[in-house]
Amino acid sequence: MPAKIENETPTERLARIREKARIRGATYYLKHTEKVLQKRKEAWQKLKNDVHQEALANMSSNNENVYEPEPEQEPEYFEPVYEPPTVIAAERRRSTRVRKPVNNIATPEVIVAVPQTKQRGRPKGATSKAKCNETSKFTTDYVIGELKKIDNKADGTTKINVDKITTLQAMTSPTLDCDWLNGLSKPTLITEKIDNALMQNSTSKYSTNSKIIYVNLIQKIIDNIIPELVSVKPKYDNYLDNLKYKGANEKKEKIVDVYRYDILKQKIFAKFKENSKERLLTSLYGEITVRDNFSKLKIIHKMNEIVLDKETNYLILPSSSNDYRAHIYLQKYKTSNKYEDLEFKCSLELTDEIMEYYKKNIEKIHRSGDYLFGVSKLSGYIGTMLKKIGIDNKGMAINYFRHSVALSLDKSNTNEQSVVDLAKEMGHSIMTHLRYTSHNLIE
Repeated sequence: MPAKIENETPTERLARIREKARIRGATYYLKHTEKVLQKRKEAWQKLKNDVHQEALANMSSNNENVYEPEPEQEPEYFEPVYEPPTVIAAERRRSTRVRKPVNNIATPEVIVAVPQTKQRGRPKGATSKAKCNETSKFTTDYVIGELKKIDNKADGTTKINVDKITTLQAMTSPTLDCDWLNGLSKPTLITEKIDNALMQNSTSKYSTNSKIIYVNLIQKIIDNIIPELVSVKPKYDNYLDNLKYKGANEKKEKIVDVYRYDILKQKIFAKFKENSKERLLTSLYGEITVRDNFSKLKIIHKMNEIVLDKETNYLILPSSSNDYRAHIYLQKYKTSNKYEDLEFKCSLELTDEIMEYYKKNIEKIHRSGDYLFGVSKLSGYIGTMLKKIGIDNKGMAINYFRHSVALSLDKSNTNEQSVVDLAKEMGHSIMTHLRYTSHNLIE
């Protein structure tokens, strides 16, 4: 039984015990959903069989009570009474429900005259069901299936392409919701939508480099899956060349003033409250300067619970006082096909921050499936966080943290090996790392 708390009434203790039991039950269900549902199915099937066997036994023990079905009779037919439809003028927000037929009387059809209005915008990435009723060979499922055949590799390439398909649909919605042949045949519309698309949970547009990635994906689909569109491919080629030129100029001109990491941390801690998501993210990126790899970070309690599937990243909470350090294990990240899985041992200070945040948000974390920050991407969230403390991040979000840490280390006159180690931790080459140090450091 749970330990008693001083001055706790019996009613409060009972409520606390029930809440703990509810959390344990919810956690078990999330971890063993398939097993629980299978047990329920088997129990229900057993109950049905037992009832059936009991009924047969009762029937055989008493022949007089054996059920004999009555001969079937032709149903009596009633001629429906039809009344002409009535047209009713209705207000726009008025809801009219058509009643079900009662007995042998057909309810008169009600036609509602609703004022015509312009169709409003729909959510990003939504699908038009009416349009999807059209028959087309080149559906989303077909395109994904063909991509899997092309990229059937063990390094996670297929999964990345599937994620890109989903994002590309959201960027161009509703043009590519259903018929990719028809949608991609309109390069002017597609490229315009890509130019103006906003990142998820953000008011910022996609970077030039991101747009290049999605146009490359379109070209790959045309070359390998929909060769019927070869005639419009030059327009995508021209758009891609413009993006590459723009990207090259951005790299030359994009000299950003970046705060030294300790100053950046002070600003964020001054703005946001204790045990907040913003503070914990700042501390995490200060020690473990990866990309957007803390979204969908699965919480476990033992290292042997890790599943090496190249899909899931893990946060291993400390299991004993002998090793009071949280561990982070990353097997899915941008360049994971080039580098080994990454394992990080958090400092005692960061472990304390993680545990305090975990205790404060335990119910929310359990509801998300035991993910530290849920399953949504964090780039948009961090970009908004930086704007709240008055930083003009030039469209950078997580990269602002990465550049800040890299530049701070570079300016601290540390040895070359420390820089090389940080580049490996960040998951990129030393040449890419050198570009990170081209900004102005605000000290």
